[in-house]
Amino acid sequence: MGATTSVARSVKAPGTSTSERSGRPSAPLRRRKRRSAGSLAARALGYGVLSALSAISAVPLVWMVLTSFKRRDEVFGGGLLPSKWQGSAYAYIWQELHIWQYFLNSVVVTALTVVAVVVVSCFGGYAFAWLDIPAKRSLYALLLSALLIPAGILLIPAFLELRSFGLLNTRTGLSLVYIGTHVSFAILLMRTFFEAAPGELREAAKIDGAGEVRIFRSIMVPLTGPGIATVAIFQVLTTWNELLFANAFIQSQDRQPLQPGLYSLVGQHSTNWPALTAALTVAVAPVIVFYVFMQRQFVAGVTAGSVKG
Repeated sequence: MGATTSVARSVKAPGTSTSERSGRPSAPLRRRKRRSAGSLAARALGYGVLSALSAISAVPLVWMVLTSFKRRDEVFGGGLLPSKWQGSAYAYIWQELHIWQYFLNSVVVTALTVVAVVVVSCFGGYAFAWLDIPAKRSLYALLLSALLIPAGILLIPAFLELRSFGLLNTRTGLSLVYIGTHVSFAILLMRTFFEAAPGELREAAKIDGAGEVRIFRSIMVPLTGPGIATVAIFQVLTTWNELLFANAFIQSQDRQPLQPGLYSLVGQHSTNWPALTAALTVAVAPVIVFYVFMQRQFVAGVTAGSVKG
């Protein structure tokens, strides 16, 4: 009976390894566990580095917001937190600086520019991606060359053009300059998104009798929604923060956007830092809110545009 039991124990069960019978994990399982642990450690290290970089990047923003609640004599001599929280700087920029007027001007100029750039880039990107247009390669090369022109070179020609058309010192003229200088990049970006869209849907729609306008409106534009969001985000950030053209083409204080108005707070000998940081806080808040609201679409757009379908 003892011999029979020992023989039965020595017989391997089908599909059972020695390590499994002894309670130890097999070599492939141990390798998978080591790789999993290494991947988890690398991921934790990556999150730690990104969190540290994010905290460092947020320091100037935190300092700006806290400084806007300080007195002028404790901006650089006091601690990080204000000794007494006060909102006199915000009252000053609202009543004396009339920042609300600059804010409305920026909203109008940015809205006109973003809508026009998005519409033109959608039409242009679709045309370069799918339509057979005359001199397509030459036009595309011309579009690429427009990206190589520095903005400073365009300052005097744009000034003369706006003056000849009576658009100098107007928000419409400033918006036209922004549209002309930014639409080339937007078209190239939208061309990438339209090319990544599946062409089989376009061919199926053409077989069903749909024209180019209907294909563009009903199929291609919905498929490139993340791309449109990406173009809109880039355009909002660029237009809202632009200073060179806004300061050169608009001299009337009641028509100036935010950036020239903020620049007027920088004095030659002294600067009202609480008022300046309060104005910067008001100026940057809509951009942060807009980016946070559109962050998911922006990430989806960058991911979709990086891979060509």
